[in-house]
Amino acid sequence: MYGGAMFANVYRPMGVLLTLIGLLVATGVAAQGGPVTIEADKVRMDQQSGVGFYEGNVRIRGERFQMRADRLEVRAPVGGKRELIITGSPARFETHATDERGATRGEAERIYYDADAEVARLTGNARFWQQQNEFQSERIEYRVASDEVIAGSPSGDAGRVRMIVQPQENQP
Repeated sequence: MYGGAMFANVYRPMGVLLTLIGLLVATGVAAQGGPVTIEADKVRMDQQSGVGFYEGNVRIRGERFQMRADRLEVRAPVGGKRELIITGSPARFETHATDERGATRGEAERIYYDADAEVARLTGNARFWQQQNEFQSERIEYRVASDEVIAGSPSGDAGRVRMIVQPQENQP
């Protein structure tokens, strides 16, 4: 016989996991209805606080995206701010092109994603590609809803920004 407490403890971590998948789907990173595979050397989830930690060789794959990192932290407290913190040497993500949006990819020592504001902040040797164009800076912000890239620090003291813009192909 199984007690109710045992049953609850077995399924409690699923809430944080489902929150991570929900964040990825809600922000258009994951394909709706497609499977999401998450791998890590170590996973720790706390349903009470709404926080999940994935550590060591973290890999997340979906039909239209992939992420690689040393560590991923998912924060999704009930009624609170929903955010992802991805760190690595470097942490990387890639989204595939859709009918609405071109392909993007990025890498940095730290990637912070505010799911409510739909803003990604890449810091520490940051690089961001929007289709074939590349941005390099110590800090890059990508605003998903407006498809806007802002590179450099607000105070201007984090070094220069480097952009490589590819010529557009002529459409026949």
